Amino acid sequence: KEIGNLKQLEKLWLMDNQLTSLPKEIGDLKQLKELDLKYSLLTSLPEEIRNLGENVVRIDGLFGSSNNSGLGDGGSGFERN
Repeated sequence: KEIGNLKQLEKLWLMDNQLTSLPKEIGDLKQLKELDLKYSLLTSLPEEIRNLGENVVRIDGLFGSSNNSGLGDGGSGFERN
């Protein structure tokens, strides 16, 4: 949960892991520009991830066959990759 303390973090690569969830504190990473979740076991994302806002230019692994996050496009502004 200390991940929320990494206020200046711009890139977070969590690909190819056994994670099944992310902490809600991920929404505190206001400087985050890239989030890579390819090949993870995530089935959903915390609502707080929407707090990342328009700074995030790329989130990989959400819509492909590599996982099924449940984060729909629903106006989130996140790029599909």
